[in-house]
Amino acid sequence: MKRSLIYRPEIDGLRGMAVLAVLVFHLERAWLPGGFVGVDVFFVISGYLITTILVNGMQAENFSFWQFYQRRIARLFPALLVMVAGTLLVAKLCFTSWDFSNTAASFSASLLSIANIHQWMQGDYFALSADAQPLMHCWSLSVEEQFYVVFPIILYGMKRASKNWRLDVLIGLFVASLGMSVYWSHEHSPSGFYLLPARAWELLAGSLLAVLPLARADKRRGGLGLVLIFGAFLMVREGPQFPGWIALVPVVGAGLIVRYGAGGILGWGPLVGVGQASYSLYLWHWPVFSFVDYALLFQSPLIRLLLKLVLSAGLAYASYRYVERPCRQKLNLPVFRRTAYGALLVCLVMLVPFGYALRKSHYIDGSDGEHGARVFEVPQALSTVMLIGDSQATMYAALLRDLARAKQSRLIVRCQAGKDPLVGGSLWKATFAAILRERPNPLVLACHWNKLRGDRSRLVKTVNALKPYVAHIVVITMPPDLPKEATREAIRAGSRAPFHEPSDKRDFRHEMNRMAETLAGEGVSIIDTEPYFVREDGSVIVIEAGERLYHDSRHLSSVGAYRLCEALDRLLVFIPK
Repeated sequence: MKRSLIYRPEIDGLRGMAVLAVLVFHLERAWLPGGFVGVDVFFVISGYLITTILVNGMQAENFSFWQFYQRRIARLFPALLVMVAGTLLVAKLCFTSWDFSNTAASFSASLLSIANIHQWMQGDYFALSADAQPLMHCWSLSVEEQFYVVFPIILYGMKRASKNWRLDVLIGLFVASLGMSVYWSHEHSPSGFYLLPARAWELLAGSLLAVLPLARADKRRGGLGLVLIFGAFLMVREGPQFPGWIALVPVVGAGLIVRYGAGGILGWGPLVGVGQASYSLYLWHWPVFSFVDYALLFQSPLIRLLLKLVLSAGLAYASYRYVERPCRQKLNLPVFRRTAYGALLVCLVMLVPFGYALRKSHYIDGSDGEHGARVFEVPQALSTVMLIGDSQATMYAALLRDLARAKQSRLIVRCQAGKDPLVGGSLWKATFAAILRERPNPLVLACHWNKLRGDRSRLVKTVNALKPYVAHIVVITMPPDLPKEATREAIRAGSRAPFHEPSDKRDFRHEMNRMAETLAGEGVSIIDTEPYFVREDGSVIVIEAGERLYHDSRHLSSVGAYRLCEALDRLLVFIPK
């Protein structure tokens, strides 16, 4: 039976309730601890509406993949493009170099509809530094967009199948995806949270509703759905076990409302209006929240709250009124089909490489280059400087690039985050081979001293192994770690200087620094970072002249790294080849 596409205001009301729950959760998690499950409600609604469109088109024998994806482009892409472009611009103005580089990568991933994969590679959604992730919310859009690519093909393949067989296949896919979600949520939570195979069951729940026989309205069952959703908003908690079994609560609740209706509050005009603009509100609220929290550390919570609400509402209204709605109406017309596809292709071809290029220019890491190295050439180079290490070395890469260029020397960056550059480590063999081949002068080494806990002589062994092949080695000691009281989140909550490095970390760092200093002598120089980041009273300098010197608790920002500019410039005495 062809399912009616008569407008149902309670579905827009459900959308409005879901997006407001997400917004409240992001404003202050304690106010609505389970508000993030509004995304799960969105998935059910999307699965239902998309499957209804697909089934109706296939039953009427007028379904067209070209038309279907044209409608998806018109519905989603213009508002998304404006949001990610605006976010990238603001991030350039207020983020540190490393934070901007991640935003640039997220920009490209969002346009490619793989933002969920990008976030999956970064780890736990609930543990990331939210104020430095203004496009983090795009993960859910990418899940939906990937579903829109795969599911129509599956459904079209079952076009001639019996209704029972089609229903059995959908139930089988639903059960398999739910099982994967439960398993991954326990064994590898980021996969269960971000990836389509573990999230598809929520969209398929809506799909099943679209292919089941029509049901009569039943306010009691719809009311039960509301109770389940509100219960999830209040009772579900964030953490690595989500989604798992507990996500069934909001999904079943949304399913009951979609199937049986609800009326009451979901038909309330203002809530329906919010639901109609829910896509634009979802797009804009998170970048606004991130930038306000990032840039206005010392403003009162009330001022930040008001700014978030006013800016989010204003941008959402402008997006819906002047971008989302007019573009959807125009680009849906058959005469604009080529325009829609052409505009999408041009944007992807031009903007995706642009985002990744920005990422590489602001985060210089050997893993981004061929054979584990990034090389910065200059015409008629007088010499070669090489940077080796882990992420502690990466934070000096941009500074060294500028210094090497000024001295007409090429730079080879062979540092990689999380890898071990010392003797016996994961990078040592390839690094040592490159040193024998390039014979750099000088060579700069920096790494996190935690790598020395198992064998504290490894740094000495590494320097001694390099001495016969490198005329000048510069070792940069590790700067202080920040305490939890110095994070941006803690500062927004009222924490203030002085900040002191945890005593156990400070003592270990001092011990390793003293060991590094014993290496100083012919052909080896040491740059001690302590004077640049520690005051006479022993407190760590976190912010100076309004600029953060740290990217996170363990890494310097570009501003912090450049405090070593004079010392590095003085020591980088290049010997021409």
